[in-house]
Amino acid sequence: MIKEAKRLKADYIKFQLFNHERLSSLYPNYSEYKKELEKCQIDRSKLGCIFNTCQSVGITPMFTIFSSDRVTFLEKYAKDNGIKQYAVKIASSDMSNYVLVQEVLDTFDTERFISCGMHTKQEIAAVRKHYSNLGINWLYCVSMYPTPKEYIDLNEMVLFDGFSDHTNTTDMALKALSLGIQFLEMHFTLGRSLPCKDSIVSKVPSEIEKIVHYRDYLASIDNYKHRFL
Repeated sequence: MIKEAKRLKADYIKFQLFNHERLSSLYPNYSEYKKELEKCQIDRSKLGCIFNTCQSVGITPMFTIFSSDRVTFLEKYAKDNGIKQYAVKIASSDMSNYVLVQEVLDTFDTERFISCGMHTKQEIAAVRKHYSNLGINWLYCVSMYPTPKEYIDLNEMVLFDGFSDHTNTTDMALKALSLGIQFLEMHFTLGRSLPCKDSIVSKVPSEIEKIVHYRDYLASIDNYKHRFL
């Protein structure tokens, strides 16, 4: 998947760093879901594989951090191995988790992203004000899987640096690019027939190619304009 993402001209590929032992016992289907998380958890060996593969193909890894121990886990591995080329993200569910967000901001001086789904406009405004002028990339997001297109507020989207897309078409990603959105985040799968719980909102390679082609087309128009201004 890392190699395919690079072939498709993605700039980043994102992974989730969580500790399955920290899952709340109040979570629906707790025992079953905990077992699934344990299968997907990234240990030190897998983290090394991710970094090595990303470095070999020339793509930046990004990590969504869900708990304080994963902050330490990532920082220690990167420091021990002299790795500086990576980005970190706070998920929508943790946008207002001030303790975790502050720890991430204090620990990492790489690119930082925060997604803003699962919160009201008032909550988002308060958090953005609290962390203003810290070089954070804020992502507009509607946390519905999939997100109906009519739930996307384009007037709101343009107030953010990026768009975290949970729709099941390429339409809103293309529209976001046309509005000048700097970052596009989306779920990715090599094929919808593969086992994947979020395949309904994931983009397949042909859809990524369509989005990247449109991104490059818009960039060519901008370059043309700049040459004749």
